[in-house]
Amino acid sequence: MEVKRRTSIRTLLIYVLPAAMDLVSGLVLFVATVRASEMGGEALRAASVLTVWSLVYVTSCPVVGRFVKPGNAAGLVLGGILVLAVACGSLAYAAAYVPMLLLVAATALGAALFFPPFQIFMKDVGAADGRSLAASTGLYTFFWSAGYACGPLVSGLLMQRGASNGQGWRVSYLLGAGLCILLSVGFLLMRRAGSRSAVAAPVPPVSSDAPTGRRDFAWLGWIVAGVGLVGYSMIRSVFPARALNVLHLAEGNVGAILFVVSLSQALTGLAMTKSRAWMYRPLPLAAFSIAGLAGILCFGFASSLLLLLGGSVLFGVYTGFFYFFLVYHALVHPTKAGHYVALNESVVGIAGVAAPLAAGLAIDTLGSRSPYLAAGVLIVAVIVFQTWALRRRGG
Repeated sequence: MEVKRRTSIRTLLIYVLPAAMDLVSGLVLFVATVRASEMGGEALRAASVLTVWSLVYVTSCPVVGRFVKPGNAAGLVLGGILVLAVACGSLAYAAAYVPMLLLVAATALGAALFFPPFQIFMKDVGAADGRSLAASTGLYTFFWSAGYACGPLVSGLLMQRGASNGQGWRVSYLLGAGLCILLSVGFLLMRRAGSRSAVAAPVPPVSSDAPTGRRDFAWLGWIVAGVGLVGYSMIRSVFPARALNVLHLAEGNVGAILFVVSLSQALTGLAMTKSRAWMYRPLPLAAFSIAGLAGILCFGFASSLLLLLGGSVLFGVYTGFFYFFLVYHALVHPTKAGHYVALNESVVGIAGVAAPLAAGLAIDTLGSRSPYLAAGVLIVAVIVFQTWALRRRGG
């Protein structure tokens, strides 16, 4: 019983890793985007921060996916943490635009070394503790989303408090570097404790908890999440510029809006830990997507803080849904999980490359609301397609 309790605690503690990593990643992207906007220029300049990050991420993840195995996943996870620590600390001393972009690219490399291997590591540890894949996926979505929620909130408050001397952005980056250092130490201690408990507790075989007879829907996850990520990437990359320059919101308010998106996303993931079969049914998917449609329109057309916060809740529920859907259908496959996880991260990266550039160009040429309308049209199209696909293919 004591061994089982130690294993359960370790299983839960590993989810601190993606929470902390995404807190730092969210902090880096928020601070760099706000700084690019404050340096002047068009919306495309602010959007380039997420584009550069995503370009490095999307090109690195397939390479990592080719080499990651259960035996080396933990080592790659640690390497990703250390790369992010060094890059984040260096960002505190990069005052110019180009060096900042180069170091943002380095943080993306650290994230690529971390997230695909971590999902393999997470699945193995969860299986050893007898946890279902839905529970592991839901907890993973909750913890990394909670971390991502805190990144913009913490850095936005630090930047707002440091507005008088202009040093809030440096403090934010140094905080991120310090968290990564603590995380690497904690991970090493956790691995040592896990090695000792593994001797006492045999690991049960990994088994899929997917409903029997279900088809492989990883491809649908890439489509559903890909479109959702287009809207999400637009919000993360160009909405801060609209909020600061058009709506004249303070950095703290902008950080709070993005915090609510990720917090709603996290709570949605937590609510999905008991999921059984809705991932194969068209009506729940359509309902979540309609919430996303309402949310993206709020970001494009609302001007009051209250409506923006309401849209943040709706869009956060939508992002929690499609992230869970994406990860679940990748990991549930008994033989292709590693390959599918790497493709998942590539989808995330591709959306992050294309969407900010397209949104920045659309704003500069067609107006500030055009990218949100375009994202809404794409969501409607996917609602129709996913409903047809699941009904036709046995969902």
